[in-house]
Amino acid sequence: MLCIIQSRMNSKRFPNKALINICGIPLLQRVINRISFSDRVSSIFVATSNKKSDDPIALFCRNNKVKCFRGSLNNVTDRFKKLLISQKADAFIRINGDSPLIDYELINIAIDYFKNESCDIVTNIFPRSFPKGQSVEVLKSETFIKVCEMDLNSDQKEHLTKIYYDFPEKFKIFSFTSGGNYSNINMCIDNFFDKEKIESIINKLKDNNIGWKKLCQLY
Repeated sequence: MLCIIQSRMNSKRFPNKALINICGIPLLQRVINRISFSDRVSSIFVATSNKKSDDPIALFCRNNKVKCFRGSLNNVTDRFKKLLISQKADAFIRINGDSPLIDYELINIAIDYFKNESCDIVTNIFPRSFPKGQSVEVLKSETFIKVCEMDLNSDQKEHLTKIYYDFPEKFKIFSFTSGGNYSNINMCIDNFFDKEKIESIINKLKDNNIGWKKLCQLY
């Protein structure tokens, strides 16, 4: 299945974080590495904007032979729509580019649920019970493309799955949970403190593809 990593350089809280080094490896590369452990992911694309500020992401992708698609900066739904149409993908996984510890097994679980359930979206954040930075969403392309034609507000255009959660009665949503509440744990990178925290965890790792539960123990 196609996996799309959403990434940009002009984060307001942490500018240029997309390519910041995390223990010597760029953040975006760490996300790609973790996703690549999944044998259910057939193709990985980085979806970034066509603004000059995101030229470094495009250059990184070119230098590292990573597929890259560029589109609107703020209308992320349109960016994804055009990528999906170009790839003729029936479904896709959406992962945030600030999640260097994303668990590939959660991706596998989400894909399996999507294949076995008749739904528009499989999600583990509605409600959130996993740590931040372990968010996985699998979307049906046909429904998503129709969503893009709706009268979306600016927030719904920027946060491409928000419309699903704003109007859950209009969509077939399949949600899976952790069996507990780990939502207070943050494994994504929003600021410099998060970077230091993640680096301290990575420095303790002996296994690069360690699962989210063991990561919580280290956290």
